[in-house]
Formats: sequence, structure tokens, C-alpha cells
Amino acid sequence: MGAVYLAKDIKEQGQLYAIKEMSLSLIPPNEQPQTIHNFKVEAKMLWSLHHPNLPTVHGVFTQGDRYFLVMDYIDGSTLEELLERNQAPFPERRVLDWARQLCDVLAYLHSHSPPIIFRDMKPGNIMLSRSGQIKLIDFGIARFFRPSNAPDTQILGTPGYAPLNNTGRRRPTSARISMRWG
Repeated sequence: MGAVYLAKDIKEQGQLYAIKEMSLSLIPPNEQPQTIHNFKVEAKMLWSLHHPNLPTVHGVFTQGDRYFLVMDYIDGSTLEELLERNQAPFPERRVLDWARQLCDVLAYLHSHSPPIIFRDMKPGNIMLSRSGQIKLIDFGIARFFRPSNAPDTQILGTPGYAPLNNTGRRRPTSARISMRWG
């Protein structure tokens, strides 16, 4: 559905940005209005957020059937990439620091009115910057909480990381990655 590009602003002393693209070229015509709506909701949501564990949105623009978000570039790796490379448990102190940062940013999101629900929590959507700061990324399926519509009509998320469904069972998955420490 899209890509993320690294861009360098030559007017701002070479400042680096991540540009997230959403293209309609592979989206069936009947799904395009909803896809555009979802992108605009994500952009509006991210534009209003200011927290050290979230990338800042600097702009939104369109070009033909392509939509773009300009955000902070995060120099680092996702926790999924780190897990694959590490091949061993992480130190407990390090994991607890990551957990504290995640709890802090989730508390921030939930304190909004209406609360923002991040629905795709997984190692691939958590980046660790080179300075050790956690950044929560990919708000594509996040939503504003509406008490009148508490249960979602769609089951969203990544198998293996998504919450239980309404039957109390997890959706099947072929593999699960767990955060371990030694």
C-alpha cells in the first residue's frame, strides 16, 4: 500500500525526515475512499500528538493518487530487528526501561479526549533510537475510543500480537516472538 522514504531537507542544514507514502495504485477502486479516509484520520491524529516517544509529523501533502506524511526520521531499529539480530535474551534493566517508555506513551495516548487506542502493538511497530529512546510507530489502525462503539466491528492487528477476540481465543499464528531477558 505504500513505502517509507528517507529525505534530506537541503534548506534546513540537511535535516533528515521519513516520508510515509500511501499510493492508491494497488487499491481496488471500491476501497479507495475508505483508504483515503483512514490516511487522513492517521495524519490528523499524528499531527495533534506531541510526546518524546512518538515521531513528530511535520507535514502532509498529496501528489496525484499518492498521499504523503512527513515525519521525524528515527535513526535506529525496530525491536523486531533487534530480536532477530540479538539471538539471546536482553538484559532485564534494558527491557524494563523499554516497558516504562511504552507505558508512558500509552498513558499519554489514553489521556486524550477522546482516548487514542493503539491497536497494533508488536516489536515491528516499536523503534529504538541509537540514543536508547523508544518510538511507537505506525498508527494506521489506531483509533479514537468511542464508548458508544466500544467493541470494534473489525478485528484488527497482527496475528500473534492482537488481543483476544470476543470468544476469548487468540487468532491463530504460525510464530510468536517474545521479549525475554536473562
